[in-house]
Amino acid sequence: MKGIKFKPLIPALKIQHRE
Repeated sequence: MKGIKFKPLIPALKIQHRE
């Protein structure tokens, strides 16, 4: 379950870094 929450967190951090 923790892995699922981590998956969206990794790309979310990259998306925020792009902006």
